[in-house]
Amino acid sequence: MTILCLAIAWLSGIYAASVVRVPGWLLWLAGALPLAVSLLWWRQWRIRLSASCALLLVLGALRYQTALPTFDQSTLAYYNGRGPVTVVGEVADEPDVRDRYVNLTLSARYLEVDGERHEVSGLALVRTARYPGHVYGDELRIEGGLETPPAYEDFSYK
Repeated sequence: MTILCLAIAWLSGIYAASVVRVPGWLLWLAGALPLAVSLLWWRQWRIRLSASCALLLVLGALRYQTALPTFDQSTLAYYNGRGPVTVVGEVADEPDVRDRYVNLTLSARYLEVDGERHEVSGLALVRTARYPGHVYGDELRIEGGLETPPAYEDFSYK
């Protein structure tokens, strides 16, 4: 029964963090109270269980927030929809050859925006002509606009 209560508290924390955005510092501060209560009243199992559930609720919320991706200037996705850029990287997977085009997975190293070079990380799906052919490991310089991939009913590149 104890493990069930703890698991429900953990999952509730994850769900609560997905609904309500709370700053991380506030969650760390909120976690201090149940930790102190569980340490001070460690012999009373009901208080200890309640405090442990509250602590796991906070830790579940913290876990959710740390798992969210952050898009800052060091990630490729940050530049989606911001106009033309030049991306330099290497082909990170075997090319997906189709009838009229080839899909390449490009692992970006840096990009240039308005003449400024920015070190970035991330993957880009590049649709290019079949010829000239590219292979795994080729370094490419691609010019164009970055877009967030669409989500279809049965498939999403996200």
